[in-house]
Amino acid sequence: DPSPLMRQEPHWCEGRQVRVWSGTDAAHLVREVIGLISCDTVDANCKILWKLRKTLIEEGLESGAVRSDMINDLEALLIKLRFLLLDDASSHYRLIVRGTSRNDSLGASLSFCCLSGTVAMRTLLHGQRAVGLGEASYLKPARSMLLLSGTLRPFNLCARELGFTLFETDNEISPTVFEKEEKSRTYEASAIKAVHLKSIENQTSLRYEDYQLLALHVPVAAGGTELDASHRNINDPDAPCAQRYFDALAQAIYGIALATPNGVLVFFKSYKLLEDTLNYWNTQWRTKISTVKPLFVEERNLTGDDFDSRVRDYKIHAKSQSGAILLAVMRGRAAEGADFKDEAARVVAIVGLPYPPLLDTAIQLKKDHEDRIHGSSAGNKWYAAEAWRSINQAAGRLIRHHHDFGALILLDKALFNKNQKPPNELMSDWYARHLETLNGATSLYTRLRDFFAHKTKSATKVVDPPRTTVLNQRPPNSSTHHGTESLF
Repeated sequence: DPSPLMRQEPHWCEGRQVRVWSGTDAAHLVREVIGLISCDTVDANCKILWKLRKTLIEEGLESGAVRSDMINDLEALLIKLRFLLLDDASSHYRLIVRGTSRNDSLGASLSFCCLSGTVAMRTLLHGQRAVGLGEASYLKPARSMLLLSGTLRPFNLCARELGFTLFETDNEISPTVFEKEEKSRTYEASAIKAVHLKSIENQTSLRYEDYQLLALHVPVAAGGTELDASHRNINDPDAPCAQRYFDALAQAIYGIALATPNGVLVFFKSYKLLEDTLNYWNTQWRTKISTVKPLFVEERNLTGDDFDSRVRDYKIHAKSQSGAILLAVMRGRAAEGADFKDEAARVVAIVGLPYPPLLDTAIQLKKDHEDRIHGSSAGNKWYAAEAWRSINQAAGRLIRHHHDFGALILLDKALFNKNQKPPNELMSDWYARHLETLNGATSLYTRLRDFFAHKTKSATKVVDPPRTTVLNQRPPNSSTHHGTESLF
């Protein structure tokens, strides 16, 4: 039982009793209960694990490529706990204890929540002991670090999280490759923005058939129904407003399937939205869409092997002209790590704004930490940046190499506002500058059909959209969007 330095009164979150203690209490638990007295103790235990892995390899029980999950998990846990034992690191931590859920579906859990990336970055800047490498030897501070990712922007938020300070500079950076950005005085760090693909950046000067990217925002579909995946609109999947949304989304995806050759990736903001959508579509919409392209789904709790098999089957179907659709989730495996080049992703559609769960204790602690350290609005800025980082990561599945091409479609009214001043700095610039807004599923179908007709030289005939009746559809509200059409 840790010393009650910051013991909170327990509260209920998602059916579980939650209690939060300070980072000092967390460090006390690690030292006095777990028995990891210092970083040296952690290093010694990691060395034991390394010797155990070496013995298993020598005995032919494990290969260098396939390692014991238990050893990996223990090593990862020790390395993370080691950060907590660093000098002054505990002030950046909180200890979260979650009890068993009311229905016993979830067991009790203990979380060591780090609220600042400076804890890990400091070991690189000031030197550290290398762990998990067989020798707990001292490593000198890194002379240079290169952080490469398509989701680091906005740089000021990223730098703040890592303990850097950005400022304006007059130094020139090669205009043919990079655009001038801010630089940091701390640790001589520079933040620069690379061109995603030169031909995309300058495609407005090219012939339309040479365009590699079509970026579209569709805020409405199905007779004026807003594509609004906010919690307020779709929290109750049986409510009329939610059912109108599911119908409108189905029609938009149906039009995408009709107009697009090969593979289509649809990324939902959460598993709940994906599951509620499929439950409402049931057999009717699922059958209708599947007659154009077979549906594959990244389900919740898929094992690694099952996911690999699902994606492999999807890619096989996607290579055909008729193609396939993969329904997946932002922050899931398909959005974060899988490679969908060429025919595997001719369209990437984004459904909803994937904010982290606001009621989650760790999210609340992080927001409060940002507000306390950086000002009253810093928590909300971090919260929004987390959502857009997931969107940008999913959008990056589209254009994978110099000759790749495809269409990015934002299927939610909240994802883009062309009149916003200043423009949304959280949106990746490589597609933001090319976004245009369409009204209706028919306009979406037409633009996609024309784009891919120009891109596919040996084209098969593209069918026109059939006229069908919209289910559960009320007359469009004149106060929503204007000029909306629907042939589906």
